[in-house]
Amino acid sequence: MTRLLPILASILWLSWTSAVFSFEEPILIEGVGRTVHVLCLPADPPFLVEEGDLPSGFFVDLMKEIASVENMRISLRIGSWEGLRQSMYRSRIDVVLGTPHPVPRDVEPFSYMQVYNVDPSELGGTNPLKLPIQGISGKDAWDICFSFPIAEEPYSCLVRKEGGVESIRDLREKPLVVEKDGAGLAFLTSGGLTSRIVSVKTLDEAVRMVSSGLYPGALVGTYQGLYLWKEMGVRNLEYISPPVFTLEKGMVVTRGDSELAIRLGKAFETLRQNGSYRRLVGKWFGGYDGPIVDRDTLMKIGGLFLAILATIVGWNVMLKREVVRISGEREKILDFIRDGIVAVDKDGRVSMINKVAQELLAVGLDVVGKPAEEAVPDVDLVKVLDTGEPVFDLEQNLRGTLVIGNKAPVVYRGVVYGAIATFRDMTEMHALAEEITGVRMYVESLRVQNHEFQNKLQAIAGLIQMGRHEKAIEFITSEANPESSTTSFISENIKNPAVGGIVIGKVGRCRELGIEIRIDPDSYCGECVGISDQAMVVIIGNLLENGMEAVLSSGVENPRIDFAIFDESNQIMISVEDNGGTLTHEIESRMFDKGFSTKTKSRPSGFGLYNVKKLVDAMGGDLSIDYVSGGFTEFMVTLPNGGI
Repeated sequence: MTRLLPILASILWLSWTSAVFSFEEPILIEGVGRTVHVLCLPADPPFLVEEGDLPSGFFVDLMKEIASVENMRISLRIGSWEGLRQSMYRSRIDVVLGTPHPVPRDVEPFSYMQVYNVDPSELGGTNPLKLPIQGISGKDAWDICFSFPIAEEPYSCLVRKEGGVESIRDLREKPLVVEKDGAGLAFLTSGGLTSRIVSVKTLDEAVRMVSSGLYPGALVGTYQGLYLWKEMGVRNLEYISPPVFTLEKGMVVTRGDSELAIRLGKAFETLRQNGSYRRLVGKWFGGYDGPIVDRDTLMKIGGLFLAILATIVGWNVMLKREVVRISGEREKILDFIRDGIVAVDKDGRVSMINKVAQELLAVGLDVVGKPAEEAVPDVDLVKVLDTGEPVFDLEQNLRGTLVIGNKAPVVYRGVVYGAIATFRDMTEMHALAEEITGVRMYVESLRVQNHEFQNKLQAIAGLIQMGRHEKAIEFITSEANPESSTTSFISENIKNPAVGGIVIGKVGRCRELGIEIRIDPDSYCGECVGISDQAMVVIIGNLLENGMEAVLSSGVENPRIDFAIFDESNQIMISVEDNGGTLTHEIESRMFDKGFSTKTKSRPSGFGLYNVKKLVDAMGGDLSIDYVSGGFTEFMVTLPNGGI
């Protein structure tokens, strides 16, 4: 049966051409706001009924009820599917009423469009249909549609009372009457029930043939057939159960108008909840449900229900134990994970939090069920719910702890149902980074010193070979004098080995590149308190590297960098100045953006100053810039030296 539904839906779509209506003037339903233009496709009664000068029926009353709920102004007119595609572009068609649901992909005019099927009961939040149209605008949005179901009709076998037919099995291999080009014909020609088919032009012909006893039965739409024989005054007919198949009718919102789709969907859901939809069904389909299910079927259903209920009761204890076991295992797994995890539902209430997150946020399990803005305000998951946008690799201070986190919405069928955040204490990550950075720093320092040592040996050897022995002795004496050694100065005045190492490495690198580097003679730095060595290395290393690249790219005649570091009043102050003069107002406005760079290198760049800014902000420090384009650029960093 499942494989037949697309075929049946397509045939049903084409069969609506048989319902011809002569109404040209639209029905105007008064309301406020802009007029919503609705094109209703032809359908057999009771979905559309000709009564005097204006059409009525289930579709018309449904749109009136929706307009009443939303106080919406609607223009409803009857059209044909042949001109639907042209109407959608030549005139403003906001809604197509009476389409199959879901819309068949191989049927015009929707074959070239992207149709999203929507459940009206799941339309919550500010704009749950935002994701399907995210990043799409202009005419591209016209190719997006939203479809949701509004009614369904079973197709059943119509037979004579007292005709000896009690079930569908009695009709196998017997001739059945169906409407030409209808869904019943599509079902039978696909191999359903019988191969003996009698096709007629209209439903009233099918009803007369069965009522007269000419044929044993007809496969027709239940609501349409019952409405027809009621109008014809036929009393000797009935439906046998169960229905053979069911087809849904829907409503399609065009042009990617997600706001209109939400309004209509919510209004439809309101009608279902307040009983208005049930009253409409009773008015147009009332009394039709009884004949569809007979007493025997009800007894079978009741027996099946009792059997299922007994099974549920019998397995209840075991299921509870299994649920408790699975829940316990899940909690152990979540607590074993070293990342903090917090989840919220679509209303912004905490639904889950593991132990790591409880420790980092200094909260307990009692926050579950509470609004996230009150229980864990620093996590800021409500913003993710509102925007539907994920956030990755965010560094922030959570109640005194520096963490790196990721936040993402939980999306199902285009609707945001919640959000989840994971974050990890950066202490461990910093420790590992310190170890890796320290190794690289010392290797670089040794390389530079080895390079300088070889140069000095070559200079001494050259002086000796030239017979300049006194000059060689003077050179050796000056190099052996600790007071004249930059390395000795750094070792004596910068007590932090990591800071001293990165400065020595950059000094050697400047000498290799022909850059004069001057270290303020009053510079001093003791052991840092509350500032990690890795953070100091990242900040100083990136600022010096940025200065070197600036003077080299500027082409200044005498490239120079001035470096100073001071440790006083529980603060670490760092200054790096270059004479490249490459900084401009435009570059200043974007220089701390992640990935922004003025370099043209094959390797990734644009992260140095971004990392410096993030670290300084995370530690509660200050980063300022002073510059004159074409003159100089100075970076000044102040860090609290006593804990974050």
